Amino acid sequence: MPQPQFVFDRFGRVLRQELTGLGDTALTMGKNMVMEPAAGYAGLLDLMRGRGLDSAVNTIDSTQAIAGGPSTREGMRNLQGIGNAVGMLADPLTEYVVDPLGEVSPAAAAGLLGVAAVVNPTKGAGKAAKAAKAGGAAAQLGFNPVKMRTVYPDTAPAVLQVDKKTGKEFLAKNNSAEALAVEKVRKAAQREIDAGQYQPLFDVEQRYYADPDKYPLSGATITDARPKRQDTVDKYTELYDTPQARENLAAAYDKAAADPLARNWYATGQLADAYEKYLGPELGRDAYRTDFADGMAATTGGADPTANLLMAGYGNHLRAAGTPVPTNAHSMPYPIGGRYASGNMSMYDKVINQGVGLSAAEQPKRHNFSGNFLGHREFPTIDEQMSGLYSPGLTVPPGNSYSIFESVLNDVAKSKGVMPANFQDVAWAGAKGVSGKPMMQHVNEAIYRTSRVTGQTQEEVLKNLIMNKAPLYGIGTVGLLGASMQGGDEE
Repeated sequence: MPQPQFVFDRFGRVLRQELTGLGDTALTMGKNMVMEPAAGYAGLLDLMRGRGLDSAVNTIDSTQAIAGGPSTREGMRNLQGIGNAVGMLADPLTEYVVDPLGEVSPAAAAGLLGVAAVVNPTKGAGKAAKAAKAGGAAAQLGFNPVKMRTVYPDTAPAVLQVDKKTGKEFLAKNNSAEALAVEKVRKAAQREIDAGQYQPLFDVEQRYYADPDKYPLSGATITDARPKRQDTVDKYTELYDTPQARENLAAAYDKAAADPLARNWYATGQLADAYEKYLGPELGRDAYRTDFADGMAATTGGADPTANLLMAGYGNHLRAAGTPVPTNAHSMPYPIGGRYASGNMSMYDKVINQGVGLSAAEQPKRHNFSGNFLGHREFPTIDEQMSGLYSPGLTVPPGNSYSIFESVLNDVAKSKGVMPANFQDVAWAGAKGVSGKPMMQHVNEAIYRTSRVTGQTQEEVLKNLIMNKAPLYGIGTVGLLGASMQGGDEE
């Protein structure tokens, strides 16, 4: 998006071409039309009526003094005279400046596009109304929706707080006024979602898996995340491959087996296809794997699915901009934050920015989490909720025992006639005692909330998300909601 000064200069050059002999006065008038539209329009009309340069300058000065906050109506009253005069105003110029003018002044944007509409009645009017609406929304909401399309809300200086448990001081996140204004809209959007008063972008009932053949994997947790010594294998097998563990797994699955939304939690093929739609087959596959599947896996520690999605999106946004990942949570913008945010973003930096990748041996849960999103259902993701079914209070398979846990779950899944990933997602919901909510539903809701914050269509939000151009606004601050589907353990 061009900077305002560039817009002023360019518009001034157009006026110079159309109003021969005005020189720098045309540039000044162009600025006036942006900063004080009524003044700029009034001065230009004086020139068009043949009243001369001195009269125009005096009119500009006097109108500026009384205009204060010029209205779109004031500008629209002058359109016919301006349109007759600036007959050569090109459509490419209006395309180029309308959004920046809408940020600076809705009246200026509406007026400029109104000029183009007079010259070419088939164009301009709808964009003028849109720009004016965006500018008015910024004043009413306490933040600029257009700005939120490309950057996160401003951050405020951290505040010093004391940990109630340890008594130690720490710097805590402090949301800015802009962030709090964004939060109000985000909460209003969530109320609409909860009441069913929105149209999801993706049909969750039609969800399907990504094609695993497009995403070959390196390594396998069933063999790589396993103790090298047989006595260690025997120890973990005795501890965790027990009749009670198998019974707990089967009971958890049976409890949620009738819930259609508990099944196919990892089925995000619709999103994978959207990446290919906007980026092409090869780049789309690479981006879906890196930005979504690996990004989610890198930032899953201690996060619920929406918080997980927000952190992955934040990392992608930083990477696309060439901006380093912050080292502390209080420096991260709303809605990114929480107790595990810095660790998750550090992992994102390591896995994706530094190109270390996900190892089946070293990061088995994250490896499988990504693999499940890539359509591989032959292995499960063992997270905090699942670990507790093997032994109460257990949050993660200890040491290098992941493959032992996986083998037990695979056996129980086979007895139920389903693949491991399809067993695990249902058993997770049953163990948690909650209704199913597939990942595509979390994606839908985040897209809708972002649409409400930015004023864009949901399709525009999706495209910008895939292009890593835009922030994503979720349900709350990262990490504060505790463990949720496929999250909860900090590796």
